[in-house]
Amino acid sequence: MAPPHRIFPHGELEPIVPGLWRVVGSLAFPLKRNMFVYRLPDGGLLL
Repeated sequence: MAPPHRIFPHGELEPIVPGLWRVVGSLAFPLKRNMFVYRLPDGGLLL
């Protein structure tokens, strides 16, 4: 059985342009992470 994943704090999804969003989060050390969500032409999401 795989160990559980830790979920780190993150903000709200911020729209960049239609179909592209950013979310900023933190880690266990003082470094921010920028994550992006992109809507694919077929409607799927790329994280």
